[in-house]
Amino acid sequence: MLRLRTYGVVLLACLTFMISACSSSENPATDPKESADKPTTQQTADDASVETGTPTSAKEQQQPEGSAPSITKPVVYQLEGLIDDKYAIEMKLAIEGSAATGSYFYTKYNQTIVLKGTARPDSEIGQIAVTLDELDESGQRTGRFSGTINSKDPSPTFAGNWSNADGTKAMPFVLSRKASSRVTRDEHTAPLAWSGTWNRLDNNQFESQSLAITELTDTTLKFDLDAQDGGRAGIIGGTAIRSKDGKTAMFSSTEANFKLIFKQQGEQLNVTTDGEDASYYGTVVFGGTFEKRDTTKNLDLIDLHVFSSAKINKSFKALVGNDYSLFTSSMQVVSSEPSVDEEHIHVISGDVMGLSGVEAIIMYDEDGSSFWAAVIEDEEHVNYYTNVRSDYNKLPAPIEKWRRERHKDDDVVFKN
Repeated sequence: MLRLRTYGVVLLACLTFMISACSSSENPATDPKESADKPTTQQTADDASVETGTPTSAKEQQQPEGSAPSITKPVVYQLEGLIDDKYAIEMKLAIEGSAATGSYFYTKYNQTIVLKGTARPDSEIGQIAVTLDELDESGQRTGRFSGTINSKDPSPTFAGNWSNADGTKAMPFVLSRKASSRVTRDEHTAPLAWSGTWNRLDNNQFESQSLAITELTDTTLKFDLDAQDGGRAGIIGGTAIRSKDGKTAMFSSTEANFKLIFKQQGEQLNVTTDGEDASYYGTVVFGGTFEKRDTTKNLDLIDLHVFSSAKINKSFKALVGNDYSLFTSSMQVVSSEPSVDEEHIHVISGDVMGLSGVEAIIMYDEDGSSFWAAVIEDEEHVNYYTNVRSDYNKLPAPIEKWRRERHKDDDVVFKN
C-alpha cells in the first residue's frame, strides 16, 4: 500500500512539471513595462503614415520591418518655384503607389507640359524619391526631373535636378507648396487653382475669350471676362459667389436678367450663361470651356471654307508666300458666287465682322492650278496675285468689280 502511494506521488509530480514546461514555452516571460513602451508593428506603420502624409493599407502593415510602405491612395501636391534660380514654374504632382504623374508650366509661357514617372517613398527618413519624365504631344521625352519630396515637413518641398532629354544639360530646381494649395488624398477632389488667366479652347484669330480670375477667397472670386468676335468686343467684370464645395461660382448682373456660371471640370473651367441676353455687355456672346494655356489656333483657308483640299491650299500658299496670313486674317465670313466669265471658276470673297477695309477675294479653277486673288493691305493698297501669265497686269472682271465697289480709291499693287 505504501509503494502504491509513493508511485502516485511521483506520477503527480511528473505531470505537474510537464504542464508547467508547456505553459512556459507558449508564454515567454516578458517585462510588462518594456511591453507597454514598445510600439507594435501595427502602431509603427500607422505612425509612419501620419508623418509622411501617406495612407497605410493592410498589405503595407504586413510588410517586413525596415521596408518602405508604398502609397496606395493618390497624394496631390500643388507646387511652385524656380529652375536654376531664374525660370519660374508651377507643378501639379500626384503620387499613387510607385507611380507619379502630373504636369507643369513655365509661368511666363503658361503652356502645360505632361509629366510621368515613378515614386519611391522611405518613411524612415520621411522622403519620397521622385523621377519625372516630361513628355511632348507625341509622347517623346523632352526632359527629366529627379529629386526628393520631404514628406514629413508640414510644407513639403520637391528639390533636385532637371536635365534635358539626352542628359547633356542639368539645372537645380526647388519647388514648395503653393500658398493657396493643400495636399489632398484624392486627385479627383483636388481644389482647382482658380486664380490666373484662362483661355477658351476654340480661340482663333477672329473669335477669342480670355478669363482673368483674381482676389480669390473661400466664398468669392473677382473676374474679368473679355470676348472678341472680329471687330466687336465685350467685357464682363465683377464678383462671383462660390459654392460651399468650391467647385462652382455664380455671377448675377444687377443691370439685366443675366448670370454667368463657372464650373470646375477637372483641369478645365466651364462657363455658361443664363438669362435673357447673353451678349448685353457687347455684341459678342460669352461662355465656353477654358484652360490655363494658350489655346489659339490660327485657322487656314481650309478651316475658313475657302478651299476644299490641302492640295489647292498648298498651291495657293506657294503663290502668295508670306502674304498668306493677309488672307487668313481677312476672311472670317466668306461668300461664294459663280464667275460671270467662266463657268468653272470659283469666286470667294470674305471680310471681318465689324471691321471695314479688312477684306479679300480669291478666284481659282476646279483643280487649283490657276489662281487670281486680291487682299487689302494697310487699308490703302489692293495687293493682286495670279499665276496666269496673261493676267499679270490686269484684274479679272470679278476682282475689278469687287475693287470698284469697295476700294476704288486704293492703289493696285501687282505682286507677280
